[in-house]
Amino acid sequence: MGNAPQTSQSNIDLPPQAPEDATMSNANADTTNANIISATPPPVPVATATSLPVAVVATPQVQTSQPAEDAVTKSTATPADDSMTAEGSSSGASSRPSHGVSIDIIPEHEELAKGQAHDTMVGVHLTAAEVKEDDEGRAPIDVVVVSDLSGSMSGEKLRQLKETIKLLGHELAKKDRVGLVTFESEVDEPLKLSSDTFMSSTGRAKLDDLVDRYRTAGMTNLSGGLFAGIGQFPRQAAASSKVRTCLLLTDGQANRGVTDTKGIVSVMESMLDERSGLTVHTFGYGGDHNSEMLQAVSDAANGSYYFIESNDEIRAAFGDCLGGLLTVVAQNIEVCIEAVGDAVITKIHDKAVVCEEAGKRYTMKFADLYGEEERDLLVSVRLPAGSTGGDAVRARLQYVDVVQGKFSSESATCAISRPVAVSPAKQAPNKHITVQRTRIEVAQTIEEASTLADRGDLATARRRLMMLQTKTAAMKHQSPELDMLQNFDDDLRECVESVSSQSAYRAKGNHNMRNISHTHMQQRSQPSKVAWKTMLGSGSVAPPTSYQTSAKRKKATKRKKEI
Repeated sequence: MGNAPQTSQSNIDLPPQAPEDATMSNANADTTNANIISATPPPVPVATATSLPVAVVATPQVQTSQPAEDAVTKSTATPADDSMTAEGSSSGASSRPSHGVSIDIIPEHEELAKGQAHDTMVGVHLTAAEVKEDDEGRAPIDVVVVSDLSGSMSGEKLRQLKETIKLLGHELAKKDRVGLVTFESEVDEPLKLSSDTFMSSTGRAKLDDLVDRYRTAGMTNLSGGLFAGIGQFPRQAAASSKVRTCLLLTDGQANRGVTDTKGIVSVMESMLDERSGLTVHTFGYGGDHNSEMLQAVSDAANGSYYFIESNDEIRAAFGDCLGGLLTVVAQNIEVCIEAVGDAVITKIHDKAVVCEEAGKRYTMKFADLYGEEERDLLVSVRLPAGSTGGDAVRARLQYVDVVQGKFSSESATCAISRPVAVSPAKQAPNKHITVQRTRIEVAQTIEEASTLADRGDLATARRRLMMLQTKTAAMKHQSPELDMLQNFDDDLRECVESVSSQSAYRAKGNHNMRNISHTHMQQRSQPSKVAWKTMLGSGSVAPPTSYQTSAKRKKATKRKKEI
C-alpha cells in the first residue's frame, strides 16, 4: 500500500520491554482461532406463508447442528414467551427477549379496506436482550486506541486524554486486550495488540506507564494513525465471538499522509474487508476537527461519531462508547425482508439496503447490537385493490450471538386484514410507526439543513428545521406518552441554535448537527451538547438521552476516580 504509515519514536518514550506475567500469558494466550465461529451461517430460506388474523408474530430460533430447513418455524398467533418482559406495549414495539435478539414486524395499520389499493408501511423491529454487567457473562474485547498527539493536543486536552485511556484499561478485564497507536507528523505503535497485553493488574500498569509518556508535537498524520490501528488486528474473514474495535481521537484536520476523506475511507474499507466484524468509533475534540471526515470514517466502519465540545466531555464520551462495547449482544447481523403474495415493497428507508429482487426481496446488515438496543427498518409496501388480506411481509434475522458463541436465527411474519369496512378502533396508525417515521424525517432534515448551511444558506436551513420543530411539538402535545418526541424537539431546537449565525455554525454547529443526525439514523446514543449537560449536571435522576442504554448511561455519568 503506497500510503503505509511510517513509524518513529518521536512522540513517546518507550520503556524497556518487560515480559508479561507468565500466568496471564499462558492463561490468556491469543485464542483468535478459538473465538472464531467455526460453522458457517445457514442460507436464508423462503418460509411458507401462513394467513394470520393478527399483525405480528415472531418465533425465536437458535441455529444448532440441525439442517437449515428445520431451523425455521412458521409464525403462529401465540402470546409472547413468558421469559420476555413487556415493554413498549403502547407503541406496538416488541417485548425484550431473555437472550440474543428478537425480531417483530409492526404494521402501520392492521386493517385496510378491501377493494382499494393502499400504500402503507410496516416496521421490522429488532430488540436486543439486556446484558448483565459482569466480566464473565460478556464477550472478550480487543481494542486499539489511536490518539492524536499533534501540537494542538497539548495542555488540558492531553491530560484528559491520558486519564481517559487509563480509565478504559481499568474498566476492562483480564480477558480483554489493548493496543496503542499515536500519531503526529509520524506514527508510533507503543503497544501492539499482538503483544497480548491483557488488562490484568500487570497489563494495566504497563498501559498506564506507556500513556504517561505521551507528549505532543508536529502535524496531524490522521490517515497513518488510523491505518496502523486497523492494521494491528489480524486478517480474519470468519465471524468471531470477540468484540473488536478501534477508537480514533483527534482535534484537528488531516494535513499529513492521505488527507482527503474519500481516499482515507477507500483505503480503510479495503482493510476492513479482510477483518470481519471490526468497527471504528471516532471522537472529534473542539471546533477545528473535520467532522465530515470523522463521520464518514465511523459510518463506513459501522461505528459512532462523538463531537466533544469541551475537555470535560472527553470522559463521558468514552464512557458512553465503552458502555456499549462491554454489552455487545450480537455481531454480523443480517436481516432479509420479503414481500409475500401480491404485496410489493416500494422502498426500504435505509441507505445501506441491498436489493436482491426488485419489489420483493431485500437484505440489510448491521455490525452489532448492544444490550437493550433496538433497531427499526421502515418498509413502504403497496397492496393492490384485489388483495384479500393475509401475510404481506416476512423477515428473517440471523446473527452471531457473542455471549453464547454461536449463530442464531429467528423469523417473523406480518399480516394485514382486508375487511369491507375498517373498524374505528383500527383506523389510527400505529404509534411506534409514527415515531419511526418522524425519526427518519428528523435525521434527514437535519442532514439537509447542514448541507444548506455548508453552502451559506442559513435562512433556508433554519426555516426547514423550525417547520419540523413545529410539527413535532404538535405531535408531542397529542401524544405526551411518547418520550422520543421530546428528544426530537430538544434536538431540533439545538440545531436551530446551531444555524443562528455563520460564526455559531462554523464554531460547533456543523459538528453538532452531524452528530445529532447520525444518532437518530443509527438509533445509537452519541449524546449532543444538551444531552451532555443533562448527564453531567448536578441532578442524578435526569432522563436518559435518545437511545442510551443503561450500561452506556452508567459509564458516561461515572465521576472521576483515582487511577
